[in-house]
Amino acid sequence: MANRRYRHGFVGTEKRERQKANRAKRQAEQAKAARSSAVRRNVVRWVIVAIAAVAAVVLIAWIGGAFDSDDSDEPTTTLPLETLPPATTVAASIPVSAAPPIPATTAAP
Repeated sequence: MANRRYRHGFVGTEKRERQKANRAKRQAEQAKAARSSAVRRNVVRWVIVAIAAVAAVVLIAWIGGAFDSDDSDEPTTTLPLETLPPATTVAASIPVSAAPPIPATTAAP
């Protein structure tokens, strides 16, 4: 009969309600922290990807010579295409003096 003093439905309700409220508040704070952490992680990831992409473009341009300085006071030694000697062929590479002499014909028509 000692337990009949309190009804089962009302025992500890204020404490239990505080516990529930504190638990809900803690879960909401954890969810908010998780969302902000995920956003920060995604922002950092995209910034790193953007920096890597810009670095790759700069590296490719640098390797390709886009940043080479062609502005010099010295004249260029590159000749225009018109002044280049013609390409030699196999027939043209045979010396003229090495060819057999052509016999002269005395008969005139």
